[in-house]
Amino acid sequence: MVRAFTRLDLKVIAICSMFLDHGMKLFAHPIKMLLQDMTNSVILTEWIFLFLSGFGRVAFLVFGFQIAQGIRYTHDIQAYWKRLALFALLSEIPYQMMVSWIQTGHVIVRFAFQNVFVTLFFGALACGLFEKMMQQGRANTAKYIVCVCVMTAFLLHTDYSGWGVLYIFLCYRFQKTSYEKKGRLCGMLLIYGLSLPVQYLTLVFSGQMAFSIAARCVAVYLANGFLALAIINHYHGEKGKNVNPYLFYFFYPIHILVLVGVRMVLEEI
Repeated sequence: MVRAFTRLDLKVIAICSMFLDHGMKLFAHPIKMLLQDMTNSVILTEWIFLFLSGFGRVAFLVFGFQIAQGIRYTHDIQAYWKRLALFALLSEIPYQMMVSWIQTGHVIVRFAFQNVFVTLFFGALACGLFEKMMQQGRANTAKYIVCVCVMTAFLLHTDYSGWGVLYIFLCYRFQKTSYEKKGRLCGMLLIYGLSLPVQYLTLVFSGQMAFSIAARCVAVYLANGFLALAIINHYHGEKGKNVNPYLFYFFYPIHILVLVGVRMVLEEI
């Protein structure tokens, strides 16, 4: 029987997943070479690498769920928004360094994509403003605000884009109702059952990826999406040990800088 997870447990699981995700992307080539030396099989190497990197898909669903929880229970929603916005700014340069290295093998600061804190910020903004408008009896305005937040994330090309914002909103909207688990399931399926397959099909039709590889990636990521929901479903509201929350906020930009720095050093050796 799986024990109930505390809020701290969820955060630790999420940052471990995120660290693995970014590490696998930045060190893809050396990791694959190591795995191939160990297995003497290209196919087995690809499967192991895919499963390890797939576990990184757990992080956003857990973090998004916790943002929805935070909005529900915070005593100062404006301070919550400001904190997310601040770390979105602090994380942007490290994120651009990581993305450019993964894509080009060089550190080039360009702002074609935005880091996950931007997605979390717009998710929190959508939830908070929706609640405020609903309390004022302005239901149509509330829905409009959510749509604006979702579309802004799409336009800014944030990590997980508008689908991520919508997932956070669904987690928030159906909390403490009979639709709570269904809301999270729908949000996850929008990301991994709709958005992700479309992205991979685009790669297939453009000739950049074989269909069999794309299908394996989608299947593994979708499986890890269900794993994330299973983890969240074992959370029962306990806080766990007291740990400074800023530790988890700072972890995001700092671990990216460390990983990119190590990758650059290894490249020079």
